[in-house]
Amino acid sequence: MLFPKVIACYETERIQKSFESIHWNPSQTEVLCLGLGSPMESRTSIAQLIVINATCDALEIGHDRVSFFDPQFSEEDVRGLQEMGFHVHSENKHGKYPLHDRTLIFMPHCGLELYENLLRHNWSAKALSRLMLLGNVLQDYVTGQVLHEPLILNSCLSTAMTRRIPEWKLEMQAPCLSRIWRYLNSDILPTMDQFPTAFNNMAVQYVALNLLSGDDNFWTLPDPNTDDWESVEVR
Repeated sequence: MLFPKVIACYETERIQKSFESIHWNPSQTEVLCLGLGSPMESRTSIAQLIVINATCDALEIGHDRVSFFDPQFSEEDVRGLQEMGFHVHSENKHGKYPLHDRTLIFMPHCGLELYENLLRHNWSAKALSRLMLLGNVLQDYVTGQVLHEPLILNSCLSTAMTRRIPEWKLEMQAPCLSRIWRYLNSDILPTMDQFPTAFNNMAVQYVALNLLSGDDNFWTLPDPNTDDWESVEVR
């Protein structure tokens, strides 16, 4: 697993620069990992776990400050993560995690609904200031780099057409994402030929608080509407 370790070093440097730009102390930061998949079943998940572990160690973030959840975790996955000193959540909150401390959130290739739930449950300037996301390039949901499911067939990317979600539909389904993407600082991470589905379309993202709108309409959200969610992920 040499290659994930190499990219972890490069990734750590990028994250450190992001921390410095918003004056975060890594040792006082929580880490939440969602959507990792099963390391017991997936080579991609193993590579991502190596990167998470190496990044936390390099930034001196204690494993007791790192937590995971994925409904795909087996008992063996949970036991292995716990033996590494990580915490594993038992409840599926569907991304609805209010952030009480500065938190680096690792969300590789998660669906639109999960990102929207996370943003909605932290929808204030104060809460968003606690959020740094290592996950899909959220702007791609708006600009059209979106694929229909199913995306993976026999561990290979399926052929699919990219398309842009109409603005009115994105505002209806994901009002937080449709409003906040313009205010994100985004540092896109390199891809890896050896692990094509592990690290593609990934970026370190955080909100540029000085640019956020002070308009009350910006912060006023409609009631959640998940009856007609787009079945899409960014890859």
